[in-house]
Amino acid sequence: MLVLRLLLPLILLISGACAAEVPDPELQAFWTQFRQAVLARNKNKVAAMTQFPFEVRGVVDSSPVKHYNRKGFFDIYERLMVQRTDILSGNQFISKSMIELIEENPEIPPKDVLTENQMRFEDFVFERVRGRWRFTRAYLEE
Repeated sequence: MLVLRLLLPLILLISGACAAEVPDPELQAFWTQFRQAVLARNKNKVAAMTQFPFEVRGVVDSSPVKHYNRKGFFDIYERLMVQRTDILSGNQFISKSMIELIEENPEIPPKDVLTENQMRFEDFVFERVRGRWRFTRAYLEE
């Protein structure tokens, strides 16, 4: 019994770490479709995978939050995709657009899965809404 008490936390820790490395199959399927739509420059398909009103926040907490309907989303879509983000590569920062980062990541980086219902890929947030994955929020420097 004592051995079980000592091993159980270790087993749970290991299984949790393994689960974090394997994304939810539904999330990966969503990401694959989202990525294909972005790379095909298919705004309509991306919009179909987006939750409205779509939330856009600035990069600092004091920035006002803006909400966009479908038409407003189309108006800001290009800015979201070409926005540059600094990422760490080795020991230096390099700047890449969101579309470049999406292109480089056919698989969801495990570090980006925050919870079973939320993922953040650089400046984009995705959430499970009523059982379906959706593009719900973006951070945009304006």
